[in-house]
Amino acid sequence: MSRVVEVYSRAFYQRYIVNDSDTLFLTNLEIFLNQYNEKLKIFFESKNISANEKISTFREISTKLHYTPQMCEMVIYLLEKGRVAYFEEICENMFQLAKLASQVEEVEAIFAYMPTDIQLAEIQEIFEKKLKKKVELKVIIDRNIIGGSIIRSCDREYNGSLRYQLEKYRDQLN
Repeated sequence: MSRVVEVYSRAFYQRYIVNDSDTLFLTNLEIFLNQYNEKLKIFFESKNISANEKISTFREISTKLHYTPQMCEMVIYLLEKGRVAYFEEICENMFQLAKLASQVEEVEAIFAYMPTDIQLAEIQEIFEKKLKKKVELKVIIDRNIIGGSIIRSCDREYNGSLRYQLEKYRDQLN
């Protein structure tokens, strides 16, 4: 995949799907891709037609076909930047990003004592925002950590246990 496709697809994905939480955007994008026939592709990629003419024509088409404002904004941006030739690849990569994001991440949460449902919900919400995907908490009770918690996600560990803090202080004193 080219760097252009990667950068644009991530930026559009962030703008239209993550930030706007627009689940319909991908559906509309898929519909648009199905209508993106060879004639439209040739028109968009033509060197004999100015970007302004392409944008003007696209606006007329999009009004008649009821494309969403976000879809129009994306295509017009690509036309303005001269990147419309990458349109199909960018869209395919956005679908892949959405597929990866829809997977559920298991987060291991170790506590000395069972937290309340509210605390668990807050932890889950924090990690869903941080990881930008659904999180399933796997709660483990381990009295050896004395207090606090240890949270493990992907390849990261957040150790806020009392045992860890005491060991750090002991090591500093030695």
